[in-house]
Amino acid sequence: MSMKKGDRIGVIKSSDDHEIHFLGYGTFDGKHDAPFGPYGTDLNEYMHAVLARTGTTPPPYRTDRILMDDGRILWCEKVFWAPEAAIKEMLKDGRKVIDVVAEDAFREARHAEFKRERSQMAPA
Repeated sequence: MSMKKGDRIGVIKSSDDHEIHFLGYGTFDGKHDAPFGPYGTDLNEYMHAVLARTGTTPPPYRTDRILMDDGRILWCEKVFWAPEAAIKEMLKDGRKVIDVVAEDAFREARHAEFKRERSQMAPA
């Protein structure tokens, strides 16, 4: 996929025949040094493995980065992404669309409420 820095894109966490787990829209930000190794490996493990195998420290692992409209930074190899227009069409194909950001926010709010209730039940 040939994208230029600043191109609009849509991002999907995962999908199957019935659901699309949608992350939102953002802009393509080009290649950057990633905080992980290839295929999501731990960066330190990757560096040590290459050093042990070759005797040299590898160059930083670079991969494409996405700047989401809500301020998050996503790394392209960890999600499915495409031009914004293509993702908008995909979201209209009849599958249930799950807003992953809203789902995560709801889960965090329920967890905080549960912790509050638990702390109020603690014996004095």
